[in-house]
Amino acid sequence: MSVCPVAPRDSFMLSFIHSVEKTPVESEFRVLSGKVRQWEERFLSHNAGLPTEAPPNGRFIMDKKWMILRGGGLAVRSFRYRVGNEQFGRNYMVLPNGAKILLFEEYPGRILFFSAESTSFLNHLFSQVF
Repeated sequence: MSVCPVAPRDSFMLSFIHSVEKTPVESEFRVLSGKVRQWEERFLSHNAGLPTEAPPNGRFIMDKKWMILRGGGLAVRSFRYRVGNEQFGRNYMVLPNGAKILLFEEYPGRILFFSAESTSFLNHLFSQVF
């Protein structure tokens, strides 16, 4: 089991290539109040199953490159995330420190589990050793 700790209020990003549009979709998540919250989702087009309007308590923003949904997204203690492969998905993750993990190479075809849990740094280090 791999663990990538994220401090409260820090964010991480999950990204994939849309299977129909063949364009990137980026989702930024933040750990707040004991939950993983989808803070923002960015995409280049809103066809083929991508959102066309803001969710409740969210905003739809257009900038020069992206269509952006900010706020009003997923807010859960845990969620599962399906990773594709070289051909479909090309998923990657960007950690709070900017490090990029190519999930489609490390975990092709796997289901990853993300959760918000409180733990001490010492407890985290101990769990990595044993």
